[in-house]
Amino acid sequence: MLNPEPKNANLAGTIVVLIDESRAMASPIAGGTRSKAEGVATAVNSMLNQLAAVPIVRVALVAYGATGTEGPQSRWAGPLEGRSLVASDELPAAPVTVEDRIRRIPGPGGMGVAREETIRFPIWYVPQRSSGGTLEEAMAFSQRILVDEGNDSSGKPPLVLHLFADLPAASMWKAEIVSNPLGAALACHLHLGTNDRIPATLYPSSSQHLATEDVAGLFETSSPLPDALADALRSANVPVSPGARGMVYQAAMGDLIRFLLLAKAYAASGPEAFPAAEPSTPPQNGTTPPPAPEPGPPVASPAAISPSAKRLGLVFLVDRSLPDCSTDVWSRRQTQVNEMIGQVSRRAGGDVDVGLIVYDGSAVEMGFHGPVKGQPVVADTALADGALRVDQVTEKVSNGIGGLIEVTRQRPVFLECEPGPPVTNLGPVLDALAQWIAQFRQEHEQDGGLPLVMHVTGADFPPEEIAAAASRLTDLGDLLVYHAVVPNTAQRTVAYPATPEQIPDPQIALFWQMTSLLAGAEQIGEKRRTVTPQARGFVVGARFDLLPDSIQAILEKEAGNAL
Repeated sequence: MLNPEPKNANLAGTIVVLIDESRAMASPIAGGTRSKAEGVATAVNSMLNQLAAVPIVRVALVAYGATGTEGPQSRWAGPLEGRSLVASDELPAAPVTVEDRIRRIPGPGGMGVAREETIRFPIWYVPQRSSGGTLEEAMAFSQRILVDEGNDSSGKPPLVLHLFADLPAASMWKAEIVSNPLGAALACHLHLGTNDRIPATLYPSSSQHLATEDVAGLFETSSPLPDALADALRSANVPVSPGARGMVYQAAMGDLIRFLLLAKAYAASGPEAFPAAEPSTPPQNGTTPPPAPEPGPPVASPAAISPSAKRLGLVFLVDRSLPDCSTDVWSRRQTQVNEMIGQVSRRAGGDVDVGLIVYDGSAVEMGFHGPVKGQPVVADTALADGALRVDQVTEKVSNGIGGLIEVTRQRPVFLECEPGPPVTNLGPVLDALAQWIAQFRQEHEQDGGLPLVMHVTGADFPPEEIAAAASRLTDLGDLLVYHAVVPNTAQRTVAYPATPEQIPDPQIALFWQMTSLLAGAEQIGEKRRTVTPQARGFVVGARFDLLPDSIQAILEKEAGNAL
């Protein structure tokens, strides 16, 4: 691993980019249009291009995990082939190739359709299938690079940016992480998600609410972020709490791009910004999620119906009860409800009636507020004018070449209220639901309207109440029941499962039992391979993003039957 002396001895640090090249990187990247491998390549090459404009750092590209038998490898190629550490000021003169890429540029104020322009895009990192070895071997390989090449005289610990698709088991992590004579490296890990309906875990400051022991293991081996790096993320509108660690789980494309901003911030910061880092410790027993509650009485399965209708009665049943009135959990539930109602509003097919029932342990409220207040049933074509307000939200999305652009979107708000006390009796909730369904059926007695209940809940009720609710739902006749569980405590993310095996919490599994098959699952599965014909309309800790597709499938089936 011989390295020529850098052109400038006044180096600002050393960065190791550790890249998973296993088969798992061939799956789609959340929030992008290509594979994880292609998304990482674009983002890493964009990062390398940016490093040419900041103080000089040494950079290593290390790949591991592919089907090759040669073990972890340095990924420099072309003029830099055979090198282990490369000074960033050498990069502009030594790309493997330069491609024409399309860059998207937003309209004025982020509104309107983005225009496109062709730019020259230098390439240094190209994914391959010749690297092999485990993550542990790759970290040892990186350590040898750092030790063999010696100190960079910057006075800063090296920065390790690890990008990967498969989550390592908690037992893999050791007390020692990649280090050199400067002390422990700053280890930052980013796990790539596949679907952006699963929210990313961004830079947590505690392992208390992480979903699994393996995610907790990732947290424990991730370094605390120095203020200079945390401030760079905050400047990119990433919420970073004090004590946050350099860890992202279930990252989308935009999260990956922002994560790699750490390299530029590291290069631009002086040694005083990086106090000596302590080696991370493996997870302790206290980080293991608490055992799930014992299951309650059995719950009846949904009626086997063939869903089709000329008109659909969609009622949003919203649980705002929380044991500790956590505004964060309630905000996620409320956001999901507003997003789904907004999707129905934009569809506006004139064939869906919409209702809203919001409940907690002290009250059950039926109907919308604002311009349509007092109307228990609102036509989908009237929803747009029935919003409480319309917020303009600025979001950062990929520009196609490893950067971010700002776009402004309009988000209507239909539900806005505070959380309430826990529910101990679901009877009043089911009474209100039965009343709404009866009114809808009475109004559409001639065309046989089909009710669809979209229940957004924390699923935190006494098991006997869940069983009683299931029985009441069965008594209501033919209807579809979907569940979006936004739990009060961390749970494994599940989306549209065909069996309950993926649901570790037996109480939440009771809700799966009374969830209907996802209407249109067979057609949806042709585009989304993870959705099987036996998938149910059920998610835990994820966005329920298939409601518009399912509605369309129900109504299109009825239209086909009429021909």
